[in-house]
Amino acid sequence: MMSEMTPQEIEQFRMLLRQRRRELSADSAAGAKGDGNDFDESNLGRLSRMDALQCHAMEEESRRRRAVELVRIERALERIEHGDFGICRRCGGDIAPARLRADPANPVCIACAD
Repeated sequence: MMSEMTPQEIEQFRMLLRQRRRELSADSAAGAKGDGNDFDESNLGRLSRMDALQCHAMEEESRRRRAVELVRIERALERIEHGDFGICRRCGGDIAPARLRADPANPVCIACAD
């Protein structure tokens, strides 16, 4: 099944996805430089140590979310290349353009998301 989007609309989504991929990659690179592992526990008090561990856990979760989002973006770009971008992966119907504008990596229509 083919999406009813024009080639121009699909190209706009491709550009949005690539831009988001660049942003996430830049964020990942910036996070790798200051990964939060450089604190010396022996010089920290109990509360400071807890705060440092919490910050480290938050950074790990941010890293995980970036990785998941990058996978979603890569899959969306693959759907564009295969000609099935904008088609729900569950029901085969069209995904509303407004839904794709909110999240171009979205693989399902609103009905299947519920």
